[in-house]
Amino acid sequence: MKVFIINVTAQYGSTGKIAQILKEGYEQDGHQVTICYGRKKTEITEKGTYYQVSNMISSAISYLGVRLLGLQGLGCFLSTIRFVRFMKREQPDMVHILNLHGYYIDEFMLWKFLKSKGIPVIYTM
Repeated sequence: MKVFIINVTAQYGSTGKIAQILKEGYEQDGHQVTICYGRKKTEITEKGTYYQVSNMISSAISYLGVRLLGLQGLGCFLSTIRFVRFMKREQPDMVHILNLHGYYIDEFMLWKFLKSKGIPVIYTM
């Protein structure tokens, strides 16, 4: 089974470490896993198992949009569209979400896409 783990970071901080532990657990069970993370580049040595959803510029724009205008996901519109295209291409069988907050993804667009495709979701907060 192809599993996507979505988190604000990969291998960094508490939730990044949890994402890495989940990835290793899924892989031990024979699943193909991709950690899709928002930002905070790390020293990732494995190729093809990580996908950066956003960058610091769109995260900063999103941050300003939320703080100044109250518009959630404003700066992440293009990176979310790119991420949805990636998901359409890769066709995950399941998505495990850890953290959607953090100014890196348009949550509403993501939920709409997951619902329309009927992709099972585990949401750990």
